[in-house]
Parts: sequence; C-alpha cells; structure tokens
Amino acid sequence: MGVLGRIKEHIRDETKGYFTHAIVITTSNNSLGATEISYLENALCNKAREVGRVNVDNGDTPLRGTISEEKEAELQEFISYAELAIGALGYRLFEPLDNRQNSPTPSAQIDGKERADDDSAFFLEARGAKGQGLSNADGFVVLSGSKLRTELTASCPESVYRDRARHAEQIGSDNEILRDLQFPSPSAAAQFLMGASANGRTAWVSAAGATLKDLEEQSLDE
Repeated sequence: MGVLGRIKEHIRDETKGYFTHAIVITTSNNSLGATEISYLENALCNKAREVGRVNVDNGDTPLRGTISEEKEAELQEFISYAELAIGALGYRLFEPLDNRQNSPTPSAQIDGKERADDDSAFFLEARGAKGQGLSNADGFVVLSGSKLRTELTASCPESVYRDRARHAEQIGSDNEILRDLQFPSPSAAAQFLMGASANGRTAWVSAAGATLKDLEEQSLDE
C-alpha cells in the first residue's frame, strides 16, 4: 500500500475524524518486515498511552510479536531515535507530563500519597476539591492523587462536562485522579477539579503561598 496509500486510507475512514498532521516513520532501505513493524507499533502505542498526552485511537491492538534479543536491541535503538526525532519536530507525544519524575526531589502529600514537590509545584484546595499540579509548555498538568468535587455548579463551563467525560476512566470511585492529566490552561485544570468557573492564575498557589499570577508578574518584573 505504501505510506501515501495508508494516509489516504485514514482520510477516507469516517471514524478517524478530521486531522491536519501525519508523522511518518520509515527507514532509508525499507528494511523493516511485518514482525518488526508490529513490534514498533506495539511499543509506540503503549508508550503514548502510558504518557497520556494524546488519545490513542487504534482499531486493532498491535501485537508485540516474537523477535530475537539482537533484533529487539536494534528496534529499541530505532524507537529511541524516533522519539528524539518526533520531539525535535515539536510533537511531545512521548515526553512525560511530569518531567520531574526522574529527578530526586523532596516530597509532598495529597491525602497521604507522596508526590514530587519543588518550586514548580502548585496546590489547589477549594469547593471540596484538592489537587497538585504543574505548569508546562502545553498548559497545566493535574497530578495523580488529586481529588475533584463531584457536584457541578450552575455556572460550570461546558468544557468541564466534556473534560470529565473524556477523562472518566482516569477518575477513581473516590473521585481521585488516577494519572497525570494535561489541560490547556491553569483555569481549565482548576475548573475540572472544582466543577465551577474559576481563575486558575489565582486558584493555584505555590508551597510558599504565592499564586500563579503573583509568580508570573514577579517573573515579568525581573
């Protein structure tokens, strides 16, 4: 079928929805066989699901396949290069939402559960919601262990209904967030937890008690 044929197939597939970008990963000598391609698809799909930056819409679960240790080492090197190249293009599909996870830091707790804590962490406690988050290049991340308020106010933005439906599988029975969740802004993150309209720049505060707004203005002054 070839790469172009595969893209055309997705365009014609009404279940895929509208998209504007496609990333193609290939080799210069067409050296990958069906087993190697299946292994790579399995690894990259699982990594994207684990990171949680995007929704993985794959009709079939790719099989890992059986390959030799030597071939696996070769494909893992290919995966590392692919992640680096995709990231260099500006697509952070495989970059952890909490990029502090590999750095030793002091710890804070959300209802007895430790999370990494440093000067970049923000906290929210209002309307029965309690959470911890991080500001990043894509907006704001609500960290796992945070708890949302179940009731929604009459003035709750429509986006909150959509976000809670979209992340339903990541909300536990006790209203606890089961994994880190990315939002486009601090306000979207705060509203998701609080179930109400909120200004995220004042709702999120640092461990020292400074609001996100205060720190942004201080940074501009400096």
